[in-house]
Amino acid sequence: MNGSRRRWVVVAVAMVTAVAAVTAVAAARPARAQAQGRWLSGDLSTHTYLTDGKNSESEVLSNAMSAAPFGFGLKYFANAEPGGQSKTNAEGIAFALPVWRWETLAFYSYPRILEARSDYPGDLFVQGLQWDAPTHGQVSVGIVGSANEPQGISNFEYMFDSADADTSRAGESIPQVLDTTQPSPYPTLIPAQPMDKENVTAQNTLDGASFLENNFPADSYAFVDHPSRDLNWSVGDLRALQDAAPDVVSGFEAFPGDQAAAARGGYGGFFDANGVPVTGPTDPNFSQAETDLARTYGGADLMVAKVGGVWDALLGEGRPWYVYGDSNFRWWTTQYKDAGGNVVGASFNDFWPGQYTKTWTYVRSHSYEGLVAAITSGDSYVVNGDLINALDFRATLGKTSRTMGQTLTVKKGQKIVLTIRFKSPASNNHGDRPRVNHVDVIAGNDTGPIDPSSPAYTSDATNPSAHVAKTFAKAQMHLIGGWKVMTVAFRPQTSMYFRLRGTNLAANTPNQTDAAGNPLVDTLTYVTVPNPDPTKTGDVTINTPDQAWADLWFYSNPIFIHVK
Repeated sequence: MNGSRRRWVVVAVAMVTAVAAVTAVAAARPARAQAQGRWLSGDLSTHTYLTDGKNSESEVLSNAMSAAPFGFGLKYFANAEPGGQSKTNAEGIAFALPVWRWETLAFYSYPRILEARSDYPGDLFVQGLQWDAPTHGQVSVGIVGSANEPQGISNFEYMFDSADADTSRAGESIPQVLDTTQPSPYPTLIPAQPMDKENVTAQNTLDGASFLENNFPADSYAFVDHPSRDLNWSVGDLRALQDAAPDVVSGFEAFPGDQAAAARGGYGGFFDANGVPVTGPTDPNFSQAETDLARTYGGADLMVAKVGGVWDALLGEGRPWYVYGDSNFRWWTTQYKDAGGNVVGASFNDFWPGQYTKTWTYVRSHSYEGLVAAITSGDSYVVNGDLINALDFRATLGKTSRTMGQTLTVKKGQKIVLTIRFKSPASNNHGDRPRVNHVDVIAGNDTGPIDPSSPAYTSDATNPSAHVAKTFAKAQMHLIGGWKVMTVAFRPQTSMYFRLRGTNLAANTPNQTDAAGNPLVDTLTYVTVPNPDPTKTGDVTINTPDQAWADLWFYSNPIFIHVK
């Protein structure tokens, strides 16, 4: 096991049906030295002509990576599209017959990744996959390393993607390779593995995660996309997924992509035969309560947006479970019709990678292995609309300091100081000057890992101890050296964690926040517009880009406090 990446140390593993039986503990990580790395913004989920996108990979890359005003200036990028089949090539020209994704990953997409590494020197590019995890939802996966590219991600898609029905490689084997993750001075071989299809059952999802852990523990990452969109991930599923691959599985999306879609984040974005949005996800048997779970709140998944919800439940075990944000970019223009059936032009364009949502990650080593280590480390934050473009969040005891994704060890009752510093740009990509209205410090107790044999492992989706421990209003943010700075002291009595959220909205903003400043369901701000389906007539009530630009949030990853 790679100790530099793992804070969640697995000491026993026994797979039983769809649950990984493990015992785990949290361990401290060294403090970050600013001189050792730099902050990079990125996007790890985008789509092109090869799957359900409407643009070439070159066009997506150009808009994502080029400096302003020609692009949105990201510094790392993954092409991650669903598995199954491709009907067109990378330029949108139809294949004579559909081509399986394991082939287009290796022979159509990856060559463009190699070109991008030459076209944008200094930036980092990953060939990824939006893995259709069997019986569940989608998971962003990336595999790097010269010895693993592109066959690693190609083979993974063929074996484990539930949309890939190809069996043409039956009888093939992945050849044996040197295991470079082991410290032994003698060469260790990972034996040849059969290319068996494992893409049907919930256990196969855990098998896929274990495959990444066993073969690419330092060269791959995986995190769950849009976890509540179709209500197909339970808290037990999330625990089991990480326990199957503790070095690889590191969290889920806080901000799902498709923030400019007719249903924000694509949550509930399904239309009936008349082109009218239906009330819930694809399952017509969902209750209204279930439908409310499958909506965004301030652009965020409810698992993240709800204080004391699923994210806090996972952090309450001391799990290194972190949040990400992506564009999930698919297309650029959509036609609309008015009530009379007249096309009224292109409108409500999808957000390009980096235009609206960013994940900022502190990368210590500017390499592909360094990027993977950074993605899984938790030293990162997510933001919409460039509400902030720099964040320094740390906990200090004397001369010892720890930041996001790290653990500060203290004695019971010792005084620690949280310091929060952030910057906002003079203008975002909508031409607005973003201003943070308030910042919440959210705290919760860390009571340790739940035993997989306990019923709570599959059912405990809340953390009652989680609460807003401190709110900083604008008047409490001191401008020092170009940074807005806030400090607050605590004397922890038990192991716990702290995380941040901030927004441009005041508490009690109609239809957007409640009296405590929590985000409300985004459907309250939807507006009536001409039908987004050009084959239908009649107005519908939907999300618009303007609604998204008016509703901005950021979330930090946690700092853990271990009380001896």
